[in-house]
Amino acid sequence: MDRSIPNNFLFGLNNLSGIGILCGLAAVVPIFSLNVNFPMHLQVFYLLMAPTIVIVPICSLTTGTWYFVTGTTTGPFFETFREISVACVIALQIGIFELCVDRIFATRYLASYERISVKQFGFLFAILTYLGAGVCWIALKIGIADMNILNGVILILRTLTFIIVIVLYKRNKKLNHILAYQSTLTQRYQIIENIKILRVLKPYIIVNCFVGPIGPIISLFRYYTPTAHPYAMYHSTVVLSIFIAVIIGFCRCRGRRRVNRIESKKVAPSGAYVVHSDDIEEVRNVMGLGVPGRVTSTKHFAELRNAWA
Repeated sequence: MDRSIPNNFLFGLNNLSGIGILCGLAAVVPIFSLNVNFPMHLQVFYLLMAPTIVIVPICSLTTGTWYFVTGTTTGPFFETFREISVACVIALQIGIFELCVDRIFATRYLASYERISVKQFGFLFAILTYLGAGVCWIALKIGIADMNILNGVILILRTLTFIIVIVLYKRNKKLNHILAYQSTLTQRYQIIENIKILRVLKPYIIVNCFVGPIGPIISLFRYYTPTAHPYAMYHSTVVLSIFIAVIIGFCRCRGRRRVNRIESKKVAPSGAYVVHSDDIEEVRNVMGLGVPGRVTSTKHFAELRNAWA
């Protein structure tokens, strides 16, 4: 396809979103922090999935630059990066769905899930994710499926993901009240961890489920807009949803650092033992409450004796 106003707009949006994602990731990494300790297998899974989040904006920038420089959307160079980008987007969507499945098992097996959950599960999730993306890519390549079928499958996955997250969040909130005084410490810990993880993931999943599908849905009607390239239509809002998610992550990390900085100054009240600024650090306990992180056991029991005196 040659240059056209729709293509100029869509590829321009792809380029701007790609630049925004890369700049946002560069800004988030130095201040990245979470107020919940993710299980080891999820940490491994996130680490193995991280390359796809970087590859998608790089491919978006590359294909957009190729279009604006050459004025065409054909050729092996463009097609190679287009296919890599589509495969990575599929992998991201499958990975998000697997996170929901993981929390289903964590909600079902409260007392035993964390004991059997090991980092090898993270490798298994990553293998299944990339394998699923590879199968979809091969199906597209050999003609078993087309983009319409792929868009339909991804739309179903997004819908199921959104429903699962909402149901699980409400279910764990309900369990938190029902089993408040009837559960073991392990069950209690698992419920609170589920709530925290779902609370962290919910904004990103909502953006993915409501912003991401706009382009793929519009691309289903691309025959009515023959001057717009289907890849640009499909990819524009997918990359935009990732950019919005990065902005949300950056704002959350900045806000968390600001709150921790303010609360850390309140750790040592007037008249209490002096805590040097280098030693001030707040940590979160299992109930989500902020407590001093670098208070020795000697000082802790000394304060208890003073309180009981």
